Amino acid sequence: MHLAREFQATSVRVFGSVARGEATARSDVDLLVKFRRPIGLLGRIEFKERAEKILGHPVDLATEGNLHWLTRPQILAEAVDL
Repeated sequence: MHLAREFQATSVRVFGSVARGEATARSDVDLLVKFRRPIGLLGRIEFKERAEKILGHPVDLATEGNLHWLTRPQILAEAVDL
């Protein structure tokens, strides 16, 4: 994925309804991304917007560090590498 290389993402995984095969045409795409270095808020916004343009769907961008402790185990278990 060119976008991942450009932003030095070492891992891009999809989770949620897309990963479970339950997505509809109106579903967003949940991405769990690990970056090699901190990219800051503006970098996260740019990555999200460009991913939305590429995928043609709204994107919810998460990193392992910002996952809520209650949902973290389920998200990590269902996440699928892209």
